[in-house]
Amino acid sequence: MSITVTEKEHWRKRLAARIERRIDALVAATQPGFLLQVEDSTKTKAQSALGIEQELIAAKELESKAETASKKAKELKAKAFAKAKRRATSTVGYQYHTDHALTALVESEAKHYRTAIMEETELGRQILRLEQEKEELLDTIWLATSPKQIKELWTALGELLEATPTNLQANALKSEPAG
Repeated sequence: MSITVTEKEHWRKRLAARIERRIDALVAATQPGFLLQVEDSTKTKAQSALGIEQELIAAKELESKAETASKKAKELKAKAFAKAKRRATSTVGYQYHTDHALTALVESEAKHYRTAIMEETELGRQILRLEQEKEELLDTIWLATSPKQIKELWTALGELLEATPTNLQANALKSEPAG
């Protein structure tokens, strides 16, 4: 009996959740701030590689000054309101498009550094292996429930691409599909 696509997707989600819980447990038990440190390091390296760290520091200083000025302006408006005994209207701010574009660019660059930083520690390597298993879960589930011909094709393609199957995929390739 084969399982449906919906069932396979269900199991992918369930297995992914187990992997996430394992990553959380590993980090909590060994180095609670590890993922935040990795995130900070990758962001810093990405900004440095893009040559934009000085501009971002200056922008942050200006934003801080602007925030202070904005708070002062609100206080003055509140004081004026109290004097005039009138109702104030709320102010609506908006983000500039360039803020979002720059953030996306830095995040994209940071992805390149994340793996290298994670590979520097045993905890990081464990997390990367678990994340790879999680990323490949749907293929793994399909492999586990596929006929022999698909498994042979998968193996041949892996050899052609010089790609090593994950541990779960290796187990799935060895197993006989339920039928």
